Amino acid sequence: MQKIAIRLERPYISYGIDHPAEYMAKNIRTQGALTIFDVYRAGELSGTIRLNVPGKHNVANALAAIVVGENLGLTFEQIAEGLALFNGAKRRFQTKARVNGVWIVDDYAHHPTEIATTLQAARQTQPKRLICVFQPHRYSRTKFLRKEFGEAFTSADLLVLTDVYSAGEEPIPGISGETIKEEVELQTGQKAVYIPDKNKIARYLSEIVEAGDLVMTMGAGNVYLVGEELVEVLVK
Repeated sequence: MQKIAIRLERPYISYGIDHPAEYMAKNIRTQGALTIFDVYRAGELSGTIRLNVPGKHNVANALAAIVVGENLGLTFEQIAEGLALFNGAKRRFQTKARVNGVWIVDDYAHHPTEIATTLQAARQTQPKRLICVFQPHRYSRTKFLRKEFGEAFTSADLLVLTDVYSAGEEPIPGISGETIKEEVELQTGQKAVYIPDKNKIARYLSEIVEAGDLVMTMGAGNVYLVGEELVEVLVK
């Protein structure tokens, strides 16, 4: 991007985390679900930001919002106050509930790259255990990205897989949620559990979760229903 920027004939503003930029986030730290970082502009400290969502990608998004806000005339304090009120988008690290010390979260991630990024962000919240419940989306994606899926869940302590959400596709012989289980075990040796019927997952989880665990349902289908059912089971 820097090589492209120097050829631009119009003004631009840079922001970043790992590379020099006009706006930079430094001293990134976490406190539970909070992400806290200091913002520097042209080397000078502007102030501190608190986000209710984890992950470096959300820090980068917040920096972009700060750049836009200040250039529209908002003060840093006004922007910081607004960002502190942001609790995330629906189905993007969305907290469903906290029950008996178990934090239940849902996320739309369904591609290997975003799965890995989201789980890394979840790991930064320092749960006792990170339990991921993943529902593959489309048979074709499962087939063609099976190797990438096999490497995407390394941040999870336990991976629970269910069957594919077809999204209108016809089944492909030999392709199912178990396909990913086999790839994960082959490539990483991780512990993975395959439960084809997603309606049985909440009961399974209710018998193994402990206070301090983070349970994350993940996928572009209807896997969020597992988290909602788990909440109901744990509340009883």
